[in-house]
Amino acid sequence: MENSQEMHFYESRVRNVLLFVGSLIFLLLGVLVSGVGFNEGDYVFGVLGIFISVIFILCLFLVARKFGNTNSYPYLTLTEEYLIINVTAMDQFQIKWDDIEAFDVYKMNNNKFIGIILNDEDKYSKLMSNKMRKLYQMNTKMNLPLFNIVWGQIKRQDREQLLEELDYRTFGEQQSVEN
Repeated sequence: MENSQEMHFYESRVRNVLLFVGSLIFLLLGVLVSGVGFNEGDYVFGVLGIFISVIFILCLFLVARKFGNTNSYPYLTLTEEYLIINVTAMDQFQIKWDDIEAFDVYKMNNNKFIGIILNDEDKYSKLMSNKMRKLYQMNTKMNLPLFNIVWGQIKRQDREQLLEELDYRTFGEQQSVEN
């Protein structure tokens, strides 16, 4: 495969639709619990239903926002010089291929991740906003890589190609130089 080619990998639309439908179902369940609780005079269930509804309204809003942006920007971009991870529309991380030491595939809570092990994590943590640095400190405390690719966020048909490209762009030239 051509190393100078720029490749884009987008989030799975199916996963976002399922999250949207699940959030909508739990929102309606919260409204139902609230309505039944207040009609029966059980104010604890009524308040609990309102609490559930508020939580899932927020989830629904976040999923709807993400669902609307799914194809407007790629989750991952592979260029000749960088691996670009778009965590959100506002937070984009550009990692030089030379700075990647290895990849670590691991599972946590039934989610599969590709951990990106860097030669110098401090170099990239200094580039983060304060909010993102605080979030990523949790990874460090749990002995996880600073950056991760969420396997479920990649469309199923693109996963094999992504693995091949990550391997080629990170280690392809080093292997040909040594041989």
